[in-house]
Amino acid sequence: MMRIVTLAACLMIAVSACATSPSVPSGPYGQAAQSRFDDFTETAGATDFTQYNAVFLAPITVSDEIAERYDIRRPALSGSPRPLSPALVEAKIAELREDLEAALVQVTSLADAPGADILTLEVELIALDANRPTQADFAVSPGLSLQSLYSGEAGAIVTFSTDDTVLAVARDIDRPGLDLTEPGAGIWSTADRFFRRLADKTAALLYSPAPAGA
Repeated sequence: MMRIVTLAACLMIAVSACATSPSVPSGPYGQAAQSRFDDFTETAGATDFTQYNAVFLAPITVSDEIAERYDIRRPALSGSPRPLSPALVEAKIAELREDLEAALVQVTSLADAPGADILTLEVELIALDANRPTQADFAVSPGLSLQSLYSGEAGAIVTFSTDDTVLAVARDIDRPGLDLTEPGAGIWSTADRFFRRLADKTAALLYSPAPAGA
């Protein structure tokens, strides 16, 4: 009995250690991580983002193109914009922010406000489409099937600045195409995957691995 209890206790400790161990972003890191974005433009010369010890994540905004879709009251034709609801977009913004904060906190400190020597991140959501019909879709097209499948998409622009000086602007978008969308995709599979990847590559810019043997 003692042996069983001991093994169980060890297993619980191991599981607990795995759950609490900080995760680091995928490589490459630092300046090399810029290549992971679709486009990354440094506007103030080469910047070593790993030197910043604190980051302020500004409120996430949406592009005019997304906001204009709040007023769509007609069924979406093939290739035309699909309707979105403000509540739905706000919910996805909250999820994106959660993913970004979870990744950033592993490599830096999160500041409550911008300031000197604090890197400010401004994220603008520029593309958002679900893989399945949403309530906004059903509101204008009640005959849609729950099994209807779309390729989905998500995109964002991230602006890096400090002391009112823009250091860099990154642009990233994921449009996999219907032929690359899994038949079993969830409602927001494409967007959720994009959010996680964007958070990971953004954190990688700020991460500097400890030297081997350190």
